[in-house]
Amino acid sequence: MATIPKVTVEAAFDGGPFSSSYSWTDVSDYVKGFQVKRGRNTELDRIEAGTLSLSLDNSDGRFTPGKQKAGRNLLTAFSGVYTFDMTDRNNNTVMSQIALGAVDDDGQRRVMSRTVYTNGMPVSCYFAVKWMDAGGATLQFLTGTRFVADTSPAVYTHEETPPAGTATATLYIYADTYPEGKGTGPLIVSAERAEWFKAQPYYPNVVPRRRVRVRTANLAPKDVSTGGDISRTSAFFSTSHTPGTSNAWVPVAKSGAGAVKITTGNNGTGDYASGVRCGYASGGSPVGLARVSAGSTYTASGCVRLAGTSRDVNLISTFRWYDADGGFIQQSANSAPLALMGTRGNLALNPGLETGLGDTQLYGSAINLTRARVTTDFYAGTACVEHTHITEGGSAGTTWTIEPVTTGQKVAFGVWVKIPASGITAGQLAWRSGTTTLKINPISPLPAPDTWVRLTGTYTATAGQTIDRVGLSFVGANGTKWYADACHAVIGDVAPDYKDGASSGWRWTGAANASASGPAVDDTLPGAWEALPPLTAVAPANAVWAGLSVGSQGGDYGAAFYLDEIQIEAGNTLSEWNPGGSIFHGYIEKWPVTSEGLTATVDVSAVDGFSVLSNTDIRAALQSQVLTTNPLGYWTLGDPVGAARLENLANDLYPARLVPSKYGGGTPLLGAESIVRKDATTCYSLANVASDQGTVVDICDNGGRIYPLDSQLSVAFWCQPVYPPSGLTSTMFRSWADNGTDGLKVQLNSSGKIIASMRFGEGISSATSNAALSSSKPSFVVVTVKDGYTSIWINGSLDIKSDLGSVMNADVRDMRWASLAGAQAGSIYAEYANGRYGHLALWNRQLSSSEVSSFWKLGDYGGAVFSEDEKTRIERISNMANYQGETAFDAAKSAVQGPDWSSGASALEELQRAAEDASGYIFMDGDGRLTYHNRDRRQGAVVRYVLSDSLGLPYEPGLQFEMDEDRIINEIAYKRTNGIEGVLKDPASISAYGRKSKAIELRVTSDSEVQDAAYALLNHYSNPVVRCDSVTLKATASPDLFLLVLGVEIGDRITLSDLPSQAPESALDYYVEAVATDVSVDGGTLDWDTTLSLSPAENSDVWVLEDPTLGRLDRTSVLAY
Repeated sequence: MATIPKVTVEAAFDGGPFSSSYSWTDVSDYVKGFQVKRGRNTELDRIEAGTLSLSLDNSDGRFTPGKQKAGRNLLTAFSGVYTFDMTDRNNNTVMSQIALGAVDDDGQRRVMSRTVYTNGMPVSCYFAVKWMDAGGATLQFLTGTRFVADTSPAVYTHEETPPAGTATATLYIYADTYPEGKGTGPLIVSAERAEWFKAQPYYPNVVPRRRVRVRTANLAPKDVSTGGDISRTSAFFSTSHTPGTSNAWVPVAKSGAGAVKITTGNNGTGDYASGVRCGYASGGSPVGLARVSAGSTYTASGCVRLAGTSRDVNLISTFRWYDADGGFIQQSANSAPLALMGTRGNLALNPGLETGLGDTQLYGSAINLTRARVTTDFYAGTACVEHTHITEGGSAGTTWTIEPVTTGQKVAFGVWVKIPASGITAGQLAWRSGTTTLKINPISPLPAPDTWVRLTGTYTATAGQTIDRVGLSFVGANGTKWYADACHAVIGDVAPDYKDGASSGWRWTGAANASASGPAVDDTLPGAWEALPPLTAVAPANAVWAGLSVGSQGGDYGAAFYLDEIQIEAGNTLSEWNPGGSIFHGYIEKWPVTSEGLTATVDVSAVDGFSVLSNTDIRAALQSQVLTTNPLGYWTLGDPVGAARLENLANDLYPARLVPSKYGGGTPLLGAESIVRKDATTCYSLANVASDQGTVVDICDNGGRIYPLDSQLSVAFWCQPVYPPSGLTSTMFRSWADNGTDGLKVQLNSSGKIIASMRFGEGISSATSNAALSSSKPSFVVVTVKDGYTSIWINGSLDIKSDLGSVMNADVRDMRWASLAGAQAGSIYAEYANGRYGHLALWNRQLSSSEVSSFWKLGDYGGAVFSEDEKTRIERISNMANYQGETAFDAAKSAVQGPDWSSGASALEELQRAAEDASGYIFMDGDGRLTYHNRDRRQGAVVRYVLSDSLGLPYEPGLQFEMDEDRIINEIAYKRTNGIEGVLKDPASISAYGRKSKAIELRVTSDSEVQDAAYALLNHYSNPVVRCDSVTLKATASPDLFLLVLGVEIGDRITLSDLPSQAPESALDYYVEAVATDVSVDGGTLDWDTTLSLSPAENSDVWVLEDPTLGRLDRTSVLAY
């Protein structure tokens, strides 16, 4: 029977909202109750930010912000005034000595203090604590905090942590030195208000935006650990068949009944020749990994079973440890192996001799008989063994190797033989251990001649015996031939009819025709699961994330197994399995402390990451994209007219400024019309320049600021240039190194072509573009420098790459002077460039082609629509919002149009719009991961949980069923942004229920897709369906329900079964739209209620012709195509 699991409430009192540096503190012992709400009211609403209300007992003040001490004062008996006569005493004299009695060996820091003062001269003092074990032996006795007491009463404090093994302690205050008072008269030291507390463990950082979560002891994320079919979920597992090659790991999702299936490859006998990783790191981010603390002990396991036709496989497991950035550190030692073995139906390894005589032996002397595999006669398959007697009256035959059978087990076997009408005079069945015969059964009477006859027998191994061969022999005349085939051996009383791994419904347990065999199982049904041997290891230094890797020991090509119910817990043991992950993971908003007499409570309010994203503004798409690439500097040059400080979006401390030549500045202008089609930010314009007259954008504060460069450099800007006169060049960008030598020079010639030059120790690398910049419309220019090569990119494409002739990692020197729209530094005033300029950015690395392309597409793209799939768009917006949390995104299903938001847009709003454009939805799951469900998630979804009294998963009575007309939609006005518009109506529904309309606009690239979305919506909602808006589960009363209330997630499909006779049917399917949990703790009694908000699964599937899953037209399907 299931037990009530331990549910842990943890807070992270360090680390910001999306920081990867934080540690969890268990506050469960102080929880008085909590309420969690995540989800939405109906399936047509947006999912809202999840909330947590948490009540903590604060009687000892440990959760009071700013409070240093916790618990009770152990020295209240010493609160009065005590005096010590220190007249003419020597140095290092004990003034005060207090025995503490029993001290908890908890490793928690102690805070001790005392008010001390003198009647005259000052006294130099120090604290000291003698920590002792249970036998009174000193464990630690060190000089502590020093202080000087004088005539003014003052509180002096010391902090110290007890060493391991502490049982008792004594607190001392020593007088150290006091030369001022020696021999000058009476000296009295007074002490009062002695205090000894445990240090308040949480006070430093109880502030808003710290993390809080509610979870089980199982640290494995919910998707990884939970049973039930979530085969449409994102891929949280990866598999490999090439040991030691990390890039060969391929992400996979759960399959079948919620488990992960892996089929081993042909990769030799090494450990993890084939394996599956439960969680992995991707792009520096954890995917399905458990958070751990370095130095702590963890234990893991999982459940496995063979796939239906699989051979046997030996499985091992190991922890894989990762640092905060997702970098692999090391893996632990392997667990003990688990021999995953199927049912043994036939113990004989080569029962039918189909490929040779391997795993059979000559039984008897070679001088009596020869053996050969023949295909001219056989009982089963295509071959048998032919025996030819070569001496008169010799006895010999064949034994078959079987899997070993030990003491007390009975072996029954049968073998088919065909003997001639004459020549055979006697025979015997034999059970052997190697070449030692354990038992002989005479064959009497002899089998009928010239036909296949089955001979059978049984024998039980006695003490110390092992049976590993069975067989038979005959006594025959010289030249006599006889045949044997189809050996079938089992543990039991009767040998069944012959079968082997090639028989219908059977499989080999190892290599074909070289292993035992047995019946296959229907692995579409729940199978017999076995637990992996527990794996225990200590997280190494710098470990922050961990995943469990399960693999074979090799040499098992073709084996297949399922893995599920992954469990990772802190400590040396595992509790009863419960789904991992959290039911809430969010951020503290309020931490108010209320006091009523002797009791105090902290009433915590927290929200999930949706709240953080809703309060995060993002800039326009181009600007946001540039900032995600971490430039050294990014100046949009969109500052207002007259601005003396040009804002640097990447580093506010490094603004640029406009600096005119000392010979004249031309006509500079801020606030000119934007030169980026998809960004309205104004730009910088320069006109009327001469060779030595102009105004540059100075990003180095006239040589007073250095940008750190290494061996790479990238510069990007947008421009609409004015060509210089024939034969001349103008400088678009120029830099000098910190040693004063030329750095990068980007010039424009009179034909509009770019000339980019870079000085290296080996020479100057230079390139001239093939394409010319337009003088009538803006262009996007990027120049990159790496390994001695200088490359020019124009409008998102590589135009030319210089070839210096050698690849170097030459130092380009740190940049001390740099200017846009002219060459200006020190006494240099030259080559000023007329035109308009904007969005100047600088990197100390080479930009990738995808980065350059993205800037162009988001900024201009020649006026074309920049489309991308919704998953890429969601990832892009997440990065733009600097969201560094975990994610779980389904595969993309749509192509959405380019981003069209303006600076200041809400990150959450744009994430939701991107999901809704593709008819999906986005939310924060219980583990605090930003989660996207595509529109296929609810197409043919398999039921994950069935609720019914008969299954021991009861729901509370009082379900309300109704045909709700309020949610009818019978007229839909649809529109594709920049595309088709139209209206769909259901006249019959309008006639019956009145006009109920809804408008949708999707930013997709396909007209048919928005029409399909409208049809699906109309067919789903044009007529009322049976609704049951919620169901309540009381898990404390029925502990089996904890598997559901801890594992259920928004979007899961459930069945309400065993419905009362008043319900429309005996069972109905619903989707979970919201999860609300209310938990109260009264002493040691837990009361747990979970309410699921539901939407009907009826009409939820869109029928798809000839689709294996969605091609069934029933009450759950609607037509949309």
